[in-house]
Amino acid sequence: MDDDTDDEYVCKEGRFYIPKSIYVGEMIKPGEVFDVYFVVLCGDEVELRHLYNDRPWHETVGRDTEVTDPAVIAKIERTIALYKEENMPKKPEPVLISRKALLRFLTLLGVADAEDLAEKIHTAATKPAESAALLNEFGIKETYSGWHLDVLRRALRDRKRLDWVDWNEAPEEVLASLCALLPPGAGDHLSSRDHDEDADPAEVLRDSKPLLHALYGLTILLWDTGGDEYVFMAVPSAKQSEAFAAASDLGIPLQQVEDVFSQE
Repeated sequence: MDDDTDDEYVCKEGRFYIPKSIYVGEMIKPGEVFDVYFVVLCGDEVELRHLYNDRPWHETVGRDTEVTDPAVIAKIERTIALYKEENMPKKPEPVLISRKALLRFLTLLGVADAEDLAEKIHTAATKPAESAALLNEFGIKETYSGWHLDVLRRALRDRKRLDWVDWNEAPEEVLASLCALLPPGAGDHLSSRDHDEDADPAEVLRDSKPLLHALYGLTILLWDTGGDEYVFMAVPSAKQSEAFAAASDLGIPLQQVEDVFSQE
């Protein structure tokens, strides 16, 4: 099911008018649509039309027929009702999190405005209906369950306390993202020449840990989002257990870089 907007379309086959409509495809075989039904707005009137999809789209002009079968109309109505229900804005449920744990986690990451940011994230979690200003600030279109964690990730990235790379990012890109979280001059010590160009980002991060600990007393932790990117942060090596404890209180699944390899 999909929809079209009121539009004219000009191409080599001619000039076509596409009315404002909702169209529903009847699948005869899995993945193959043969019968297409249109709910078309013509002026102030709604029409139901049927089109058999058996030729190129530009050859179907004028071949649509009126739909009068009550069983087909009922099926279209049920489909539209399901579509509307599925696409209704979901009202996010408040998530009760500890503001103290938030502040502890942000402080461990060295966030300068930890107090202010903790208040914002706490509001996003516990009062999502009152978060219009946060939506604009972090470029998020609407609130949803768990959206406060996306706000937290974006805020930490803006403050260069966290970053992420795609699973297929090149070693030099991974190290550039990592160096952005470290003191100036870190790039002089970390070199992508130590890795093949197709090395996994987790491998690059893992191999950087000993040097980070020796130079800055830092270690790398991953935030497991369940996606195909690597979200990482640098925390004091001596306080990683505290970071795990605070993250656990916030529902943030942290892991050691080595954990990625143990899961493979």
